[in-house]
Amino acid sequence: LQLLGLTTWVSELEANNLAYRNLKVQRYAEESGRPAQKVPKTRLLLDASYESIVRQLEVYGVLQSEDANWIELVSEMNRRVDYYHRLLAQRDGISAARKAGKEAISSSSFSSSSESKAA
Repeated sequence: LQLLGLTTWVSELEANNLAYRNLKVQRYAEESGRPAQKVPKTRLLLDASYESIVRQLEVYGVLQSEDANWIELVSEMNRRVDYYHRLLAQRDGISAARKAGKEAISSSSFSSSSESKAA
């Protein structure tokens, strides 16, 4: 190693490997400290709570449909729901476009490479 002048490089590589191992151990420790709740289970509970609140608001709206506070609350909730529906639709459109683009690239590169092999 000394003859080739690689001792500095090997020392630097060992230091970087040690730093990587330390970072990896630190991240594992951070992840183990996170709550162990499962997202799907929590999501089901959250959805059930949301549906309960919506039902209560609907009942209140039937009984007190002229209440200005209720109208404002429901209008704001509807705006937020519409916003997130548009956001999800945009994401779905972007994902579909990316998938279609990748398929087009894959099929065109395949056909051009097979054409060049045939020629």
